[in-house]
Amino acid sequence: MAAFISLLRLLSACDRVNYVALFSPLRLSQATGASLEDARAFGWVTPATAAAPWYEGWEYVDLRSVIWAAVPAQGVSWLAMVVVVAFSSCLDVAAIEMEMGKPLDYDHELQTVRRGATARDATSTLRCG
Repeated sequence: MAAFISLLRLLSACDRVNYVALFSPLRLSQATGASLEDARAFGWVTPATAAAPWYEGWEYVDLRSVIWAAVPAQGVSWLAMVVVVAFSSCLDVAAIEMEMGKPLDYDHELQTVRRGATARDATSTLRCG
């Protein structure tokens, strides 16, 4: 603990070098056994704040600001993205198949990828990001 505090004092006194990039507070606390509160006391970690409710991000959405005339023009880009992602998923399955040395059921593997992506997208939407 004393070593952690001494190290923080030493590094905090150095204005010209960004030691935070070299020594993350988490790694320093793990190495010295100091707590997160000790790192906060020295200004290495931002103060704790209350968590915002999950729906707060939606308060910033203003559909009146959307330029709706530009949305249809994105159709070609969206379709191209779908094709690229689908092709990429097929290549991933082929690479795994080659590495394993046995044939895989492409339909089953791609359904698994789709389910995972759907779950990821649903939870990402709930987190507003």
